[in-house]
Amino acid sequence: MDHLKSKLATRLLKLRVDEIEVKVRVATTGEDGKAVVQPVRLVASSMEGEWLKTTAYLEKPDPVTGVTREFCVLDGAEASACVLDPYATSNIIQTKRSIARRVGSTYAYDFLGLLEVGLIGEWDSYIIDLGSETSTTMPAGIFSSQELLDDGSGDLVPGSRTIGTNKVGMVAWLVTMKTPEYPEGRNVVFIANDVTVQSGSFGVEEDDIYFKASKFARERGLPRVYIA
Repeated sequence: MDHLKSKLATRLLKLRVDEIEVKVRVATTGEDGKAVVQPVRLVASSMEGEWLKTTAYLEKPDPVTGVTREFCVLDGAEASACVLDPYATSNIIQTKRSIARRVGSTYAYDFLGLLEVGLIGEWDSYIIDLGSETSTTMPAGIFSSQELLDDGSGDLVPGSRTIGTNKVGMVAWLVTMKTPEYPEGRNVVFIANDVTVQSGSFGVEEDDIYFKASKFARERGLPRVYIA
């Protein structure tokens, strides 16, 4: 799905596509060895900040009614985690986006999507400049991010959590970007102020996240970008 997204990125942007959903049925065998048909839901959504972030869910239908009763994530940091509703966070995110817009700002997590869209534009310009005879194409998975979270011992480590659940008005990510200059990928630490938490005020906890994320970048020799 990531490969298809990269291949059609320019067209998807022009059409302003923010969500894609595909449901497939896979013929497989159950635990008892009998043939079964397993429904799988593939979702690419911009609702969580990243542009068309891809997620795959294994659907578990009710044996009597056939209605899906839970969705289990197939891969990534949340693999095997099951939810009742794959769209449950949308209302929270929309509320936070509205709060940010009212004060003339952008919701912190939406910067991830903006970065990816900008990166697609860079690749488009680069490929056009190379001429029509070039065989260079935009690589798959040009953008990925992991939020830097407290591991309980005072250090920040790459991980993931449900968007909108942060209690501190400072968030940070370890972002990998495949640019024309670094097609194999380059890591950058991004730090952003979340104006939806305590009106974006900068207190002790925010200062702590800022300091630890900056330290994380320095120790690894990575560029650090702060978005106020």
